[in-house]
Amino acid sequence: MSDHFEIVISCFLGADTPDHVLDELRWHLGSVEQRPAHLGEETAPYPLLYPDPEGRLPGGDVARLRLHRNATTADGRHEWGLYVRTCYVDDEMGEVGTVLDLIAPYVSGEGPRYGGGVRDILNGDLPGIITFADGGYAIGRW
Repeated sequence: MSDHFEIVISCFLGADTPDHVLDELRWHLGSVEQRPAHLGEETAPYPLLYPDPEGRLPGGDVARLRLHRNATTADGRHEWGLYVRTCYVDDEMGEVGTVLDLIAPYVSGEGPRYGGGVRDILNGDLPGIITFADGGYAIGRW
């Protein structure tokens, strides 16, 4: 039997996040049907963050990207708010890294920033924490 993991990604992306990154995120989230032209089918055969309407998580899956007008950069530009809560089986956990690699360079703020968590929903293991810093990410123990 496979382990099932709740994945939460919660962060702000800077106003300077490139359009191709936002387009790819929208496709992965299921906000648009058309695969971005720069994203080949062999690279990403299916959306990675699409919320499953029959998901295993209490309250269901959530996937949202929106222009966050309450969060502004030092120069007054708005940031993008990204929030995802979904479930992955252990064989798919590498796909989480694909998403984190995509967004990490654009996460707002300096120094280590909270970015979400990982929790084994079947065994009740203590959650891991996702942090972003210096254009990268880490997943460590709580």
